[in-house]
Amino acid sequence: LFVSNIYAQNFSYRMFTKSDGLPCSSSCSVMQDSRGYLWISSIGGLSRFDGKTFKNYGMSDGLPEYFASYVLLEDTLGRIWFHYKEGVCAFDGNKFIQYPIKNPPSPIWIVNVIETKAHKMLFCTHAGVYQLENNCWNKMDIFPEKCKTAYNNMVELDDGSCMINCLDSICIWHKNAECETILRTDDDNNYARFQTIIRTGGQIMASSSGHLFQYKNNHFERIHEKELKNIPCLSPFIDSKNHLWVGTI
Repeated sequence: LFVSNIYAQNFSYRMFTKSDGLPCSSSCSVMQDSRGYLWISSIGGLSRFDGKTFKNYGMSDGLPEYFASYVLLEDTLGRIWFHYKEGVCAFDGNKFIQYPIKNPPSPIWIVNVIETKAHKMLFCTHAGVYQLENNCWNKMDIFPEKCKTAYNNMVELDDGSCMINCLDSICIWHKNAECETILRTDDDNNYARFQTIIRTGGQIMASSSGHLFQYKNNHFERIHEKELKNIPCLSPFIDSKNHLWVGTI
């Protein structure tokens, strides 16, 4: 029997800045596409990193004037979608395409973009949900009478319905175009609102300023009430070992 000391590895870190080719050292978000490229968005423009060098895109390449965007998603056609101050644009591999928004609210605050299983593109704003139709974003009239606005995100369910955060409630927009409220906050004060809904670890979860919810059997259930009592919850996340992480204030 032989015994030997072993030592934990030291993780290596490298910081990339303008001197490495980035247009700006202040980055908003990072996403990896299906081809392996990393996309980094910043107030200075957009960068594609191949592991060695950065390819930068700016207004001369078709990016919006007020970029400061967030990389959002890659759709089934391989397009990379972004949102910025005034709208949503897509990069098709050759050029950036900006689709006009019909009667946009002022100001517009785009917070979530998804591609549905039916390959429809939707984005969520503080003023409602918009769908890309005939190369134009059109507002959808989908909310119940008491829920006129969306807030920060939406997720698609397995049957193709969409679940939408409406601040004081969570609604489901069914495929038959009907919308119903399935969960409301406890009271009407400004702090009793839903922070987010998210699909993580195969689960759909929602958080509010005082509770954490899990979607089971077509309804939401409060979970971990004892551990999270009086703790404002922000965003939950389930890791690969099925550990639940909850961001709090």
